[in-house]
Amino acid sequence: MNGGSVRRWSATDSFGGDQHREIRLDDGCGCQIRYPHVWLRNNCQCLLCTSTESGFRKQVIRDFRFSSAPTRLQVISNDKLYVKWDDSHESTYDLQWLLERNFNEGQERHENQQVKWTAESFTTIFRSFKYDDVLKSDETLLKWLETLTVYGISMIKSCGLEQDRVKELAGRVAFLKKTQYGSQTQ
Repeated sequence: MNGGSVRRWSATDSFGGDQHREIRLDDGCGCQIRYPHVWLRNNCQCLLCTSTESGFRKQVIRDFRFSSAPTRLQVISNDKLYVKWDDSHESTYDLQWLLERNFNEGQERHENQQVKWTAESFTTIFRSFKYDDVLKSDETLLKWLETLTVYGISMIKSCGLEQDRVKELAGRVAFLKKTQYGSQTQ
């Protein structure tokens, strides 16, 4: 709410010539929130896309259409976003769920461009990071993740031989999910 005004949500698509293909939600009170097409399509919660038992996505990455675009948008009852995609798939997102995953909220949007490198330029782009530094320093973690985003490669050194080091590092980056196969490698 903004100054006592009631939010009346609307949705628009900025597919046009825009480099950033996204759906914009407007609350009618001056707040506009953006969601990339690819993120929305990948996070569809319908029964075809997400398992009700595990909550995991059913989509196989090789079959995923990264260029999906909406053909129809509609805000339903001021609490759901309906999207019909160009492959005829239909998604419905709870607006509260979307707001909890707000791309705008308190974050800057970083547009890291991927850099293609060659064997000749490899020594100039290659970075390595110490395992303990990545685990203990947010600044080092950010530098490591940015390096992976931009160059697609880096090395973690001095991680030791203890079991579960990769799991510990993965837990620093994201939440680990248990699957039907368990949470540990055997």
